[in-house]
Amino acid sequence: AFLPLTLVARGICYYVDDPSKGKAPGAVPADDPDKAIAGKLQLLRSIDLHAEPGELTALMGGSGAGKTTLMDVVAGRKTQGLTRGEILVNGHAKVQAHWARAVGYVEQMDIHSAQLTVRESLRFSARLRLEEAATSDARVRAVVEQVLDTVELRPLADAIVGEGGGDGLSTEQRKRLSIAVELAAQPSVLFLDEPTSGLDGRAAAIVMRVVRSIASSGRTVVSTIHQVHYYYFSIALLFGRCPRRCTHGKPPAPPCRMCLLAHPPTSSLRRRSPRPRSSRPLTASCSWRAAGG
Repeated sequence: AFLPLTLVARGICYYVDDPSKGKAPGAVPADDPDKAIAGKLQLLRSIDLHAEPGELTALMGGSGAGKTTLMDVVAGRKTQGLTRGEILVNGHAKVQAHWARAVGYVEQMDIHSAQLTVRESLRFSARLRLEEAATSDARVRAVVEQVLDTVELRPLADAIVGEGGGDGLSTEQRKRLSIAVELAAQPSVLFLDEPTSGLDGRAAAIVMRVVRSIASSGRTVVSTIHQVHYYYFSIALLFGRCPRRCTHGKPPAPPCRMCLLAHPPTSSLRRRSPRPRSSRPLTASCSWRAAGG
């Protein structure tokens, strides 16, 4: 069993060494009074994130907007650079050693052992990652069977995974297996990096239906994504190249609330706004239309 966790991130900033020597957008001046960040490149600027159990939060935006960077910072996967801000888990400051055991992370690339079956892949993950007290044969078997139903892979439970692009599981099925491998560890929070990348519309809908059902089970789910129908998401954060302003509001139709963390100077978002040449921030309804709602 997993413990439902509410995730809150406040004022997240992330800095890395600047290879452009001050020429890149976002570079902090070398004479900045704050010596810890002077001369560094700022990739995230004062971003807030709130994700609750049962909700599916989307981090949307173009390539290079900072979606995966934010998710990696919150998940604790960044080992270099300087992170500032506050990350709370159920109201308490995040302790990485405990947090790492409560988090699952589905990467964009699907890497599996080609010789194993789907059920064997899940059993292997469960035995390695569940707490020692929960690794009895009966417990592992129960977890595996539950996960197979959640990701809709039961008909393929005894199928050989195979190599990507060859015999074995399809691209969409391999993505669901990647999600299942993480679920076998019984995480409270699940992060997904571009789960629909490389999939056609039908395959993407199947994957997102599974992700939506995972959130409905009471887990906190955060996913980066380029664009998908609003029906699947509870909250969306939309990134642009200059995330300095944030407009909050509800979209015209439930169940999704959108927060726009951008005022991009040149993008489809600006072209679709009511006043494409205005200097005012985009409104909530404008940001909703830009996301395809």
